[in-house]
Amino acid sequence: MRVYGGIALIWLAAAAVPVVWRVPLAVVAVVLDLASPLLLARLQGELGRFSGEHLSDRFGAFFLLVLGQIIVVTVLVMTRLRLPSVADVTAGALSFAITFEMWWIYVDHVVGRPLRRSNLWNATWTYVNIPLFMAATAFGAAALTFVTRGEQVVPDPARWVLAGSFAVALLLSGLAELALEPMPMSRRGSWLQLGWLRLGLIHGLPAALSLLVALLAHGLPSIPLLTALSVVGLLAVLLGEFPRASL
Repeated sequence: MRVYGGIALIWLAAAAVPVVWRVPLAVVAVVLDLASPLLLARLQGELGRFSGEHLSDRFGAFFLLVLGQIIVVTVLVMTRLRLPSVADVTAGALSFAITFEMWWIYVDHVVGRPLRRSNLWNATWTYVNIPLFMAATAFGAAALTFVTRGEQVVPDPARWVLAGSFAVALLLSGLAELALEPMPMSRRGSWLQLGWLRLGLIHGLPAALSLLVALLAHGLPSIPLLTALSVVGLLAVLLGEFPRASL
């Protein structure tokens, strides 16, 4: 209680002091908030153990909310800014497809299994998911630029944010999966039980291809770039489904 009370006092102080001190205090408060599970690990060990069986499902529900906001905002932008062209609608559909692929990879391939019985793995799961959700949010922000410029060449920063955030989300999904119990595998897919091998093949390879798309797509309009990223996402989905194909 003292730790959380102290962090709350820092936040209150940040709201009351001049701007020149507000940002440093806010940074300190954020760092302490993020570090509090580690700072209080010994105390938490003396309390009753919580069940982590459904914790990954709760994160999956929150991830669905993040992706749902992307879809809602994209539709609002397409319908309110101006009459969307065929290229805009196509770019929006491709953005939706990539969003659904992100959902499939995270919700179907990662969550739904209990966490490994270790405080280290519990902390890994929590801290990896924070930048994962941030990457999904950045993808949504970049996708809006593509939807409103369906037939145009998108600026380089927007292209890198879109493909880079997609690559980060793919890679962090694999890192998060390491903190979970292994999934049931078919006999022909049992070699993918090795966590780091799954991370490299199912998540790392598509992430690298996403960055390659961003590198090679300079000067291309929105639709070819979004098409390439949707193909990369489909590849990640299919690679994740292969080990369970004969179950």
